[in-house]
Amino acid sequence: MQAFTSWFNSVLAKRDLKIENIEADLCDGVALLSFLEISNNKKMLQSWNKRPQMRVHKIENQSIALNYITNDMKVRLVGIGAEGMYPHPLLIPLPSSPTLLPATEFVGPVCVRSVIL
Repeated sequence: MQAFTSWFNSVLAKRDLKIENIEADLCDGVALLSFLEISNNKKMLQSWNKRPQMRVHKIENQSIALNYITNDMKVRLVGIGAEGMYPHPLLIPLPSSPTLLPATEFVGPVCVRSVIL
């Protein structure tokens, strides 16, 4: 998990963001959406809440991230919804997709709590 956190932080550093606890830091969707935008070099088409305070804002951010992953990146996620990711994140597989993980080489699935992905 430490290797994933370090890699995730190396991408997020471009926006002066950092995660320390994957479960806690990814549950509001901010780090995940930032990661997706940076790693894919593309802004989200749908606006998202960069400072979510309410539960509904955090779930909305997760929903935007999941929609981006499934629709734009064409990654199939079965049985995963934004409501299930907050406040108790699920284990979600990160496939070794060149679109999702452009600068890394993973063999097999990598699992993290709470996001994404």
